[in-house]
Amino acid sequence: MFVWNNPTSESEADAIIENARKTIHDMDEDELELACQKLALFAGAFNHFWTSSRRTQLINILVDVGLDAVDPVLQALVSIPRSEQFDITNRFIRELVWTSKDRAQEKENWQ
Repeated sequence: MFVWNNPTSESEADAIIENARKTIHDMDEDELELACQKLALFAGAFNHFWTSSRRTQLINILVDVGLDAVDPVLQALVSIPRSEQFDITNRFIRELVWTSKDRAQEKENWQ
């Protein structure tokens, strides 16, 4: 089970990102849902340790998870409907659509 608390330093924020990258694809369905929601909340959090670059990394992790991350990201938005959370949700959906479109195009090119 993952434990990601709100970071109190830049190194803690980096450690969360690194841990998420390493473990998110090995999580069961329930853990994955909780982890994706937590990452989405971090990405939209009012915390100066979540820099623009780190927020982008969090979004990229969620995009890499794919469609399984959609519900948790939307749940994060519902739980904290701040403008920052709307922005993160918008960026996630936009990136997910473009990534899916690119993958579909690549698959089509290989056939």
